[in-house]
Amino acid sequence: MGSFDTSMKYLVGRHSAEYIGFGLGRPVKVIKPVSTSLKARDRDTDDVFRVLVDDLPHIAHLEYHRRHQSLEELAIDVAESQVRIFRREHVPVLSQVWDLYGAKKGRVLEDQVLDLGPGCKSTYRRVNLRAMGWRKLLSEGPPALWPLLPLTGDGADAGPVKEASQAILSRRDLPAPVRADHLAVLQFIAEAEGLPRKFLIELIPRSKMRESQIYLDLIKEGKAEGRVLGMTEGMTEGRVLGMTEGMTEGRVQGMTEGRD
Repeated sequence: MGSFDTSMKYLVGRHSAEYIGFGLGRPVKVIKPVSTSLKARDRDTDDVFRVLVDDLPHIAHLEYHRRHQSLEELAIDVAESQVRIFRREHVPVLSQVWDLYGAKKGRVLEDQVLDLGPGCKSTYRRVNLRAMGWRKLLSEGPPALWPLLPLTGDGADAGPVKEASQAILSRRDLPAPVRADHLAVLQFIAEAEGLPRKFLIELIPRSKMRESQIYLDLIKEGKAEGRVLGMTEGMTEGRVLGMTEGMTEGRVQGMTEGRD
């Protein structure tokens, strides 16, 4: 789900204080992003920022949960990242997991604990937009989260997406290219949640989308993934077809020579 990562990294990178503050349930001041690369790990963390919480320095560490990873594997990944980030930065680490596939019956913000043994625990804050209604997100949530509205419990529908689109277009605090980027993320997530592309094209103005750099990046990323998939499938089909034809020709030739 690379495109989900692209969308989240764009939104969080541009509106980090709003996203981190929403996850913590209190305002923060973002000082700067810091390196997401951690030595001796197979992958980087998703996002890391140095922030002030109640005027005290902290590290905000964000991960974006994918479907293919179990909750236990996720918690272990978070705990390992916390230790390595703390070793490097030497300030308290506040970890958030933005669960893109949460449950409607859960809580929007909930602390999760991994028990590593007596007196040894790792804690992170789970952000579950599925437990929030789309109207509440539009009326009470940070505007930077509006592009994620289809991820709310009742937001993956035509009416809510149209409301979100209009709300984003009405934001005069953002320059036109940034509004276009938000619309691009809204369309991508709505489509990923099952809304027909034809409907979304009619709903979100094409003229606005052409102003979005992230839209162009997502299109390019999708084309690249399509080429790789096409080449892989083509090579697989070619091998199967070649083996089938070769075996058929071999049988025919063997039977012919056997008769001779």
